[in-house]
Amino acid sequence: GKRLLEELNGSDGSITRAVKVCGGHLNVGEEVTVDGVSLDRPLYLQVRLGNSPAGWSVPIVLDTSEHRDRDCFSDRDSQRISLPPLTAEKDERPEVRLAKVWKVGGSRRLLLFANFWIVNKTSVALWYQAKNKAKEREEASLFSDGQNLQYFGGETVPVMLDCPERKIRIMPYSQGSQAGTSLLYASNFTVASRRAYRMKTDFNVGDRVYIDRQDELLTELPPSLQARRQLVGIVTADADRNASWQTEDFLCFRVSTHADVFLCYDANARKPAPWIRYAGFRATTTRVRTTNNVYVLYHRYYPGGAVVRLGGAEAKRSISPTVNYFVMMSIPTAPEQELSVGSITTHRSVAEKTVCRSRYCMLARFSPGDPVYVDRADYVVSELPRELTRRPLVAVQTAQNDKRSFSGNFLSFHLSKPAFVMVGFDSRASEPPSWLQRSGFARTSFSIPGLDDDSYCYNVYVKLYPRGVVTLGPNNGLLNGAKRMYIVLCSPCQPHQAREGAARLGLKLKFGEYNLDDDGADSAAGGSGRDGGGEGISRTINDHFWDEEGQGELHQVPPPFDRQGRRWSQRFNVDALGTRGEVQTTCAVFGVSFNALTGIFHRTNVVTIYPRFIIKNKLDIALEVLPIILTAEAAHSMTPEGGGGGGSGGGGGSAFEMSRSSKFAGLETGSGGADSSSSSSSSSAVAKFPSRKAGSS
Repeated sequence: GKRLLEELNGSDGSITRAVKVCGGHLNVGEEVTVDGVSLDRPLYLQVRLGNSPAGWSVPIVLDTSEHRDRDCFSDRDSQRISLPPLTAEKDERPEVRLAKVWKVGGSRRLLLFANFWIVNKTSVALWYQAKNKAKEREEASLFSDGQNLQYFGGETVPVMLDCPERKIRIMPYSQGSQAGTSLLYASNFTVASRRAYRMKTDFNVGDRVYIDRQDELLTELPPSLQARRQLVGIVTADADRNASWQTEDFLCFRVSTHADVFLCYDANARKPAPWIRYAGFRATTTRVRTTNNVYVLYHRYYPGGAVVRLGGAEAKRSISPTVNYFVMMSIPTAPEQELSVGSITTHRSVAEKTVCRSRYCMLARFSPGDPVYVDRADYVVSELPRELTRRPLVAVQTAQNDKRSFSGNFLSFHLSKPAFVMVGFDSRASEPPSWLQRSGFARTSFSIPGLDDDSYCYNVYVKLYPRGVVTLGPNNGLLNGAKRMYIVLCSPCQPHQAREGAARLGLKLKFGEYNLDDDGADSAAGGSGRDGGGEGISRTINDHFWDEEGQGELHQVPPPFDRQGRRWSQRFNVDALGTRGEVQTTCAVFGVSFNALTGIFHRTNVVTIYPRFIIKNKLDIALEVLPIILTAEAAHSMTPEGGGGGGSGGGGGSAFEMSRSSKFAGLETGSGGADSSSSSSSSSAVAKFPSRKAGSS
């Protein structure tokens, strides 16, 4: 795609070597004939789905050899169309394929289709993840109902996935009415101690911070956090306070959207655990108070979909008694100015490891007075040039002891979004390393002052990188005489501001070189925060699943996300066409069916997900419905045959006791009139009761 854009487009973005032969809008099932195609020239095809703000796909190339050779043209395997993502930070997008058919005596046909349609008829918004082949990235088929609505501008379109291994799994994450909003939550909790940590939405003063201590309540929040939108708390267990700090993945969870993660670490600790620094957290001056303790607030930004990995507190290493940490999250006030740098890896040789074994770290919100090396706390930057003073900066702290490094591809890290990567190299060196020029770095007109004296400075080289992996070479201090290891600074770049930002840094960009300046960049940046998507999900339910005018009002029972958590279901096969089954998650059970389409859609299979039960009230009084899950013994004890009250009266009494227990279980119930119904995904509101002997209440 990059080479093709360079060939077809001029420096000003004008078409120089391509001739447009066809263009237009195709409705469902329509065809268009393409005339004026020369068999001596390749054909390029771009696709845009509906009025998607994401823009056009990467061009599909039909070479001249395919025009004349039927066997070459009619390839048995369809090819995947590379659609653009909605934002530059994520790869989630619909998956559409192109099939080429050229029958004897017929025309050459290009068919656009999707392998699978996922139709959600529940009242819950779902995540979908298809199992891919081992060579492909696992996140390639990760998509949600909310992202699907945003991608198509609020239109209700089935989720389109490839499912190359014919297996998929789902995860409920919100009510359908909130599918299109930027809802912050944590999913896929993994705790090494196997204790049931919980998430608390609308976290505020008076809430518990530990699941095993009712007396430890949040008593004071700083004003900066009180004004935050969607403050979410992760309630941990104080019994885990002695977990080893060497376990850097003691607590893991995934954030749903851009999140500022705040680690509340006990202020009485002698020093913080080393993993806090390695994880990229930065200490703040803010303090959080509970009933008996004061906590230091550590902050780090995480992009949507990132996995947060936290280590053990190991309170026993402290001088005074300490407690375990707890976690808070909120949506950033300016996510476009945030950047996450992860997977920082050094590739040292055996000889280099004998000199330095320091781990490199990310230091967010870099400013004058911050250290640039992990092994020299006193080597700080006194001031920054004017070109960098107003830019948000993230530093990759290198090690001064690596100044003589010589291994190729010495340092690598991952950018969460497109960013300018700046390398500051010692001006006393005879020449900069050759890998700077080979990698495309350009020398800027400004420099960074030296750290300890004025006899030298850091010459700054800059390059614009897309989201992904960045690889840098060694310092080569033995060859060029550099006395300082190079320093690395990163600054986030919005796609529609790439040219302006590059001009300020003295960097010239070629059109299409970074795939940042396409027509959909501005709309994609503005479309990612739509709030109207929830109406699309609701409209799908009302129009295609439930007729409120003819069947009465539908009350939807919300799953207990905070109590049961959000976890993926087991993977299930999607190639058992013509069958039905059920899929279970921690907070809901859904029905699922698999069918093959016919006619012009014969290449597509449909996976339909629907509620397990719909309860319709045809009495003349209102009812309360409480979906629960019981063990077999408990369910047997509540029936008349099981002796749970002796006869139908006893059974009715048990049902009455269950209804009264709804407040205790923290569940929401729906009530309606004589012509209302309640939709439940079987266990969409779940209360697990212990097994009781026959005759107990």
